[in-house]
Amino acid sequence: MSHAPVGRPPERYGDLRPGRPRTLARVLTAVFGAVAVGGLAWAAVGIADRDVRWQDVGFRLEGSDEVAVTFDVTVYEGATATCTLRALNSRYAVVGQVQVPIETGGKRTVRREVDVLTSEQAVTGGVDTCTVP
Repeated sequence: MSHAPVGRPPERYGDLRPGRPRTLARVLTAVFGAVAVGGLAWAAVGIADRDVRWQDVGFRLEGSDEVAVTFDVTVYEGATATCTLRALNSRYAVVGQVQVPIETGGKRTVRREVDVLTSEQAVTGGVDTCTVP
């Protein structure tokens, strides 16, 4: 007994003829992929081209009204940076903030420790942002 192959009903699954729908899908996929790769490249260049970078190293609580923040700053092209440091309480509210100028003295990367005065007990401290004016 032989069985004839059963085809898929076109009214249920759509017409599977090769042609424009598959070509259109491939073209749209290629365009989407090119846009995604271009966007990622643009973002990577933007991040790598910053004039200043920073890295939190640590913090030390100095009582209920002060936290010492240690951080590294890398500045390109001999620029001077300004960093904003923040101290946060247990509810992640800012309880202390200070802006400090960073002079590298000809070095590319420097480590600084800065005291941040707080209005109440902080549980953490770190660099919020650094900019090159």
